[in-house]
Amino acid sequence: MMSCSPKRGGRTSGEMRGSIQLYDKPGFVTFVTVPISGSIMMSPTGASFHQFIHGIMGKIYKLSGAVASLLKVRVGGKKPQRFSCITSDHLYKFNIIPEFRDQLSLKPGYEERAAVTSVLGKEKLWSSTNLYHHLEVLQNLVPKRPNEESAHPWVDAFIFRTSAMVSSKKHMVLCLEQVVSQRALHPQTLSFTTHSGLIGYTAAIADNYWADGFFSDPTLVNLKLMMPCGFFIAEAKIGSFSLMEQLPQAIGEMYACAKHLEINTLRGALTNGLSWIFVLIVLNSDDNGAKYRYSTPIEFQWSLGDMLPQIEKPWPDVLAGILLHWVSIKSTFLIMSTNTGIDREQLCRYWKQ
Repeated sequence: MMSCSPKRGGRTSGEMRGSIQLYDKPGFVTFVTVPISGSIMMSPTGASFHQFIHGIMGKIYKLSGAVASLLKVRVGGKKPQRFSCITSDHLYKFNIIPEFRDQLSLKPGYEERAAVTSVLGKEKLWSSTNLYHHLEVLQNLVPKRPNEESAHPWVDAFIFRTSAMVSSKKHMVLCLEQVVSQRALHPQTLSFTTHSGLIGYTAAIADNYWADGFFSDPTLVNLKLMMPCGFFIAEAKIGSFSLMEQLPQAIGEMYACAKHLEINTLRGALTNGLSWIFVLIVLNSDDNGAKYRYSTPIEFQWSLGDMLPQIEKPWPDVLAGILLHWVSIKSTFLIMSTNTGIDREQLCRYWKQ
């Protein structure tokens, strides 16, 4: 874009300022504004158009070296760090540390509470009874293979069951693949690392009015503006790995989402569809890292009934009840899976601090 302003003596001064777009990966774009400004003096009556263009090109040519140097500084460094590459060492470098003294655990009496929530949505397709039937079908239909797609049916079942348990005054909106990118500051070296990636599922629970708005524009930007009653993410990846081995990746995703949405506290779950680890992350007040807590894995067991595998109660209802409560209050909740501002007083009744 060129802007010209009149100068004394019948001359004009043109200032050039360019904007260059550099594409790294599909769906990711880095915007770099390169100043190539300078006065290009010309006489309205004595200078030809060709001379004017020649002067502009000369300015650009002389500044090409500076532009190249600037681009090296802006985008010539390390590639963005993908969530799947995050390890415990990365978390430690960015001051994201666990609170071992106060981990999450099941409270006594969870069986009775699961029985109460199991009747929610009993008249709907995804009732508790149909959830059990569906999981038993999956057990004999979908082989447990070490790929992302094998986890999707199991994760889907619990998401759909949770949507059926939502109050009639609220609505769940589910969409696929959200792009999340967050720059993290290394506290010791004061250098930045960009973590980015795709989140498989994004679901929000809100009043019907806000749910309609998110349904029409299911982006994290729109979610940040609305902040509905509940929000969670599910990402199915490789299922053969231990959940604990994938915990740093889940923490990295939760941290990036918390920073992106500008909230202090985030709850979530790491799952392969069969086993679930619930996670709580709280950003530090000085904006330097975070602390997190997590539960031991919770999974549903199988037994042989009439020579066919049957799911033992009440574990699917326990998991569905926890999911419902964690996403129904005004908070942000994530579900990450590795088949690859909540106040403390508001924490899920299924857990003790």
